[in-house]
Order: sequence, then structure tokens, then C-alpha cells
Amino acid sequence: MGKAQGERLGGESAVERTFVLIKPDATKRRLIGEIISRFERVGLEVEAIKMVNANSRIVEEHYPDDEGWLKSVGNKAIQMYKRYNLNLVEALGTDDSLEVR
Repeated sequence: MGKAQGERLGGESAVERTFVLIKPDATKRRLIGEIISRFERVGLEVEAIKMVNANSRIVEEHYPDDEGWLKSVGNKAIQMYKRYNLNLVEALGTDDSLEVR
């Protein structure tokens, strides 16, 4: 997302780049502008922006297809729903940690 000047060993200057992914819930809550503004306020420059609606192929390329990992992600989601007193089954249609994503 941004560029920042850094120092390497030996005094060489380096350009750092950071990838920022804004998740769908932030998009639905209309927070994209606020998120980008926070980076700009601290002096980072937006170099490129691309909006992608991830389909199954894209998701499969970026996340492991490992049952243990999927269950861990599902359990984290379940805990977040419980923490905020949200109805998991109503929102996602299941409370199975392997199906919650």
C-alpha cells in the first residue's frame, strides 16, 4: 500500500512496501476511506488500489486446504461471534468449525 524510507545495514536507503487487505466486513461498514486515511496521516503513500471480490479459486490459491488450519480459523470465528453475542447460526448457517469461514 505505501512507501516509506528505511535504513538498511551499511546506511543504504530502502523502499518498503506493504500489502493491505481490507476485509468485506469493513467494506460493508463503509470504513475503506477511514482506513486509507490513517495510513496517509502517518505519511505513507498509496501506490495502488485494487478491489477484488474473491471467488473460490482465488481463496483456494491464498489459503491452505488443511483441516486443522480450517478448524482453527472456524474456532476463532465462533469465539468472536460469542464474544460479541452474535447469532452464529443465523449469520453463517452453521456452528460447525469446519464450515464456518
